[in-house]
Amino acid sequence: MINKDQLPGDEAAEPGKNDSSSQQNNNNEQDDLLRSELYDKQDMLQKFHISERTLQEWRSKEVLPFIRIRGKIFYPKKFVEEMLRKHRVG
Repeated sequence: MINKDQLPGDEAAEPGKNDSSSQQNNNNEQDDLLRSELYDKQDMLQKFHISERTLQEWRSKEVLPFIRIRGKIFYPKKFVEEMLRKHRVG
Protein backbone atom coordinates (compact mmCIF):
# COMPACT_ATOMS: atom_id res chain seq x y z
CA MET A 1 0.00 0.00 0.00
CA ILE A 2 1.32 3.44 -0.89
CA ASN A 3 1.11 6.25 1.62
CA LYS A 4 0.21 9.55 -0.01
CA ASP A 5 3.36 11.06 1.58
CA GLN A 6 5.55 8.52 -0.23
CA LEU A 7 7.14 9.18 -3.56
CA PRO A 8 6.81 6.68 -6.41
CA GLY A 9 9.43 3.95 -6.00
CA ASP A 10 9.38 4.20 -2.19
CA GLU A 11 6.97 1.31 -1.84
CA ALA A 12 9.69 -1.14 -0.78
CA ALA A 13 10.94 1.09 2.00
CA GLU A 14 8.10 1.29 4.45
CA PRO A 15 8.65 4.34 6.62
CA GLY A 16 9.48 3.75 10.23
CA LYS A 17 10.23 0.05 9.91
CA ASN A 18 14.02 0.43 9.91
CA ASP A 19 13.87 3.22 12.46
CA SER A 20 11.75 1.25 14.91
CA SER A 21 13.82 -1.92 14.63
CA SER A 22 17.10 -0.04 15.18
CA GLN A 23 15.52 1.87 18.06
CA GLN A 24 14.27 -1.40 19.54
CA ASN A 25 17.77 -2.90 19.24
CA ASN A 26 19.21 0.18 20.95
CA ASN A 27 16.64 -0.12 23.75
CA ASN A 28 17.49 -3.82 24.17
CA GLU A 29 21.21 -2.98 24.43
CA GLN A 30 20.47 -0.31 27.03
CA ASP A 31 18.30 -2.73 29.01
CA ASP A 32 21.06 -5.36 28.90
CA LEU A 33 23.56 -2.76 30.05
CA LEU A 34 21.39 -1.74 32.99
CA ARG A 35 20.89 -5.38 33.99
CA SER A 36 24.64 -5.99 33.75
CA GLU A 37 26.74 -5.94 36.87
CA LEU A 38 28.30 -2.52 37.36
CA TYR A 39 31.77 -1.93 38.77
CA ASP A 40 32.64 1.37 40.39
CA LYS A 41 36.12 2.91 40.66
CA GLN A 42 37.02 1.04 43.82
CA ASP A 43 35.96 -2.29 42.31
CA MET A 44 38.16 -1.68 39.27
CA LEU A 45 41.18 -0.60 41.34
CA GLN A 46 40.97 -3.73 43.48
CA LYS A 47 40.12 -6.12 40.66
CA PHE A 48 43.00 -5.07 38.41
CA HIS A 49 45.50 -3.81 41.03
CA ILE A 50 45.86 -0.51 39.18
CA SER A 51 46.12 3.11 40.25
CA GLU A 52 43.42 5.74 39.88
CA ARG A 53 45.59 7.42 37.24
CA THR A 54 45.74 4.23 35.16
CA LEU A 55 41.97 3.89 35.30
CA GLN A 56 41.63 7.53 34.26
CA GLU A 57 44.00 6.94 31.33
CA TRP A 58 41.97 3.93 30.20
CA ARG A 59 38.89 6.17 30.12
CA SER A 60 40.71 9.03 28.38
CA LYS A 61 42.21 6.76 25.74
CA GLU A 62 38.85 5.01 25.31
CA VAL A 63 40.41 1.67 26.20
CA LEU A 64 37.55 1.05 28.61
CA PRO A 65 34.05 2.40 27.92
CA PHE A 66 32.07 3.61 30.91
CA ILE A 67 28.73 5.07 31.84
CA ARG A 68 27.98 7.96 34.13
CA ILE A 69 24.96 7.86 36.43
CA ARG A 70 24.26 10.96 38.50
CA GLY A 71 27.87 12.05 38.15
CA LYS A 72 29.37 8.73 39.26
CA ILE A 73 31.32 6.60 36.79
CA PHE A 74 30.53 2.92 36.41
CA TYR A 75 32.03 0.20 34.28
CA PRO A 76 29.54 -2.44 33.10
CA LYS A 77 30.90 -5.96 33.41
CA LYS A 78 30.12 -6.44 29.72
CA PHE A 79 32.52 -3.59 28.80
CA VAL A 80 35.23 -4.87 31.13
CA GLU A 81 35.07 -8.39 29.67
CA GLU A 82 35.11 -6.95 26.15
CA MET A 83 38.20 -4.86 26.97
CA LEU A 84 39.96 -7.92 28.36
CA ARG A 85 39.22 -9.92 25.19
CA LYS A 86 40.49 -7.10 22.94
CA HIS A 87 43.72 -6.63 24.87
CA ARG A 88 44.50 -10.26 25.59
CA VAL A 89 48.10 -11.28 25.04
CA GLY A 90 48.80 -14.73 23.73
